Amino acid sequence: MAELAPGGVTLWQDDFVSRGGHALVDAQRRIGARNRLGLRVYYDRAERTQSYIQPTYDTLDAQTQHTYDGDRHGVVWGAGFRWWQDHSSAQRWAPPINLPTRTAPTALFCRMK
Repeated sequence: MAELAPGGVTLWQDDFVSRGGHALVDAQRRIGARNRLGLRVYYDRAERTQSYIQPTYDTLDAQTQHTYDGDRHGVVWGAGFRWWQDHSSAQRWAPPINLPTRTAPTALFCRMK
């Protein structure tokens, strides 16, 4: 609801509802005496309803990691992936806003211990 403040400035007060949730799965497994394998997956969804726009955001992260423990040195290597999407729909007076789905390139990593 718009109102005129002292000095002629227009103020805007808007009520909104926010909802969403997330989930995380983190699994580790030992493979033999010197090897470990890990997998982590995360999903998040956020929604917000306002009088003029309804944005929705989805994010998915996945990462895998392999660890080798040698006698004197070790190696950790793995890969990661991210997908996210923004979708907003305007209320009453404007057309829907659809932003493209974005995917981050696969990230590879390796380090010596």
